Amino acid sequence: MYGITAFKSFIWNGFLNKIPGHPRKSVSGRLRRYLGCRLLASATQTSVLAQKLDLRGFNVSIGANSGLGYDCLVMTGASYIQIGSGVTMGSRVMLICNSHVFYEEDGYWHEELISKPIIILDDCFIGSGAIVLGGVTIGSRSIIGAGSVVTKDVPPNTFTAGVP
Repeated sequence: MYGITAFKSFIWNGFLNKIPGHPRKSVSGRLRRYLGCRLLASATQTSVLAQKLDLRGFNVSIGANSGLGYDCLVMTGASYIQIGSGVTMGSRVMLICNSHVFYEEDGYWHEELISKPIIILDDCFIGSGAIVLGGVTIGSRSIIGAGSVVTKDVPPNTFTAGVP
């Protein structure tokens, strides 16, 4: 399994994410979207995969008319990311499923890597530079302000902004 993921990462991060052009208006951008959608767990041809998208894990499902903005970071680790239909994201959004847990045992600090899913329901907007951490569900028709850090679930029809 790791070999397939490493190959996909090489293809996407080494070649496809560097193809210039608008995801829908240019031929090169449509080629990036077409091939990128084949690498993900689930995506439609109306999904947008912008230039410089950094995919570190491919267990990502993207609904119709949804997209990942310019220079976004997507880290799935051992988990998954589910993005509903009509979701819009600004540039440099980070979706990070991985986290570290630290605990003390026998006088020594130990570290454990954990991975929790991120679920973004339909018709959401996530502003530029926002960070969404694992274990979060963003309710439908919610808005996340630019630069926000989302560590807890966001109810439907809610505007959320800030850093906890």
